[in-house]
Amino acid sequence: MGTRTKFLLDAAVLVAYVVATDPYLTGIPVHEWLSIGVALAIVVHVALDWDWTVKVGRRFFRRLLTVSRLNFVVDVALFVGFAAVMLSGFMVSRAVLALLGVPVPFGPVWSMLHSVSAKLFLPVLGLHLGLHWRWALTVAQRKLLSRASSVETAEEAT
Repeated sequence: MGTRTKFLLDAAVLVAYVVATDPYLTGIPVHEWLSIGVALAIVVHVALDWDWTVKVGRRFFRRLLTVSRLNFVVDVALFVGFAAVMLSGFMVSRAVLALLGVPVPFGPVWSMLHSVSAKLFLPVLGLHLGLHWRWALTVAQRKLLSRASSVETAEEAT
């Protein structure tokens, strides 16, 4: 997968996640289905970076750039946090699992865990975005903006 496609996937996941964070805005069914879509896209994101993850994980306690070590720790925390949000989200599901006929023992513990894990997830996501901000800006400028300007130039020539 190319850098531009990966960037667009990541941007779409971020937008979908931001929309999904407010179930009162979207309604519970949209919140749940959108969250499942985000989870699937995150699995793709992790799979695309799996070689890097394994390489850094193997070298974590040996000679390794500090920023790579920090990225690894933040990425692992982000993955664990998102897994907690999704697991607890399934345990409080009122739409998706009901549609599939799966009984879920809704309880206040799962609801509290879902709320707390979702709130703790946000600062870790912010840190992840901050660590990758330069990459995102570079890709946006080189791959997206340059393509837009070349389309405009082509249109002007016709």
